[in-house]
Amino acid sequence: MGFIEQFKGSITDWTFYREVAFQKTLKTIKYLLVLFSILFIITGIKSAIGLNSDLQQFISDFKKKVPDFKLADGEFRFNAKQPYYLEGENNSVLVVDTTGATREDVLDKYSDGVFITKTKIYLKQQYQVRQINLKDYKEITLTKDKVLAFLPSLKWLVIIIGIVGYIVSLVGKLLSGVFLAMIGMFVNNAQKGPLQFGQAWNVGIYALTLPLLLEALVKLVYPQFPYFFLIYYAIAIFYVVKAVHWIINGLPLP
Repeated sequence: MGFIEQFKGSITDWTFYREVAFQKTLKTIKYLLVLFSILFIITGIKSAIGLNSDLQQFISDFKKKVPDFKLADGEFRFNAKQPYYLEGENNSVLVVDTTGATREDVLDKYSDGVFITKTKIYLKQQYQVRQINLKDYKEITLTKDKVLAFLPSLKWLVIIIGIVGYIVSLVGKLLSGVFLAMIGMFVNNAQKGPLQFGQAWNVGIYALTLPLLLEALVKLVYPQFPYFFLIYYAIAIFYVVKAVHWIINGLPLP
């Protein structure tokens, strides 16, 4: 049975689940790997295009809006009127003042922020402040031009994040199969069926087909869809319960 037949059967044919329940686990993993990879690539293309556009915009804004600066010999130099404020979203701020006229309590009214002085950096995250002494990093030399030269290489970081995201997400789907297998075994035991856990896991993986397809569609069309995971698992559980019930009561079992 090819991938297309498995894909179609897992959505439209309850009798299909009887066959796949008793197939080898490796075949089920292969199906999930192919399905997940196709959907991940489709949604990943959109994400990659968006991230690349955001990176290019950030580079452009950094080049135009950030004044020249230099970090060398443990001291920070900033070529702009000071104190320099750049407020962001969610009550965050960047403040630069190398003249010594501004104190670190400038961050008090912000939940998150960065305050850079001539010799120190104050990092505030969720109202907790951490101090970095630039004198401890005298060997580092950093300028605006060096940062601009480095930023395009962040594209490789996006690729690495994508690979890690693929692996983590795939493992998550495998674990979802375990959760659905537990549901399937509950139904099986309640009806005194003959299924083993591995067979229920096979059913659970194929039951993810429609939820995975809808998840990809949501990512492409409306990523902010609220509480979609509830719909995702509701559909998957429905398929598992219906499939196990059909396997036990609808067809002869080996």
